[in-house]
Amino acid sequence: MSKARTLKNHTKKRLLERYGLNYSQYIEDNIKGQISKNKAILIHKQSNRVSVYLCQYNILEKDIADPDLAKVGDSNIFIVYDKHRKTIITVLTEQMVKSNDFDLE
Repeated sequence: MSKARTLKNHTKKRLLERYGLNYSQYIEDNIKGQISKNKAILIHKQSNRVSVYLCQYNILEKDIADPDLAKVGDSNIFIVYDKHRKTIITVLTEQMVKSNDFDLE
C-alpha cells in the first residue's frame, strides 16, 4: 500500500473516531481547498512540510456517521496537513490541539 493510501485510510478512521463523520472526497476537497486558498487558519507549523490548520466545514446530514459526535451545521475541524504531498495526514480534536499548547487565537 502506498504512503498516500495509508494516510487517506488513517484520516478516514480518525475523522470517524474523533468527529463522527464519514470521509468523502467532497470533505477532502473542501478542506484542501481552504488550505490552498489560505482560508484555513494556521495553528502551528510543525516542520517545513507539516502544519496544523483549523478549517471550517458545514456538516451535512449525509456526512454524519455518529450522531452523538456530529451535528448538522458549521463545525471546526483541526487538520494536520503535509504541503509537499498535498495530503491530510490526520485530524485532531480541539482538546488534542490544546494539550499540545498550540496557539488557538
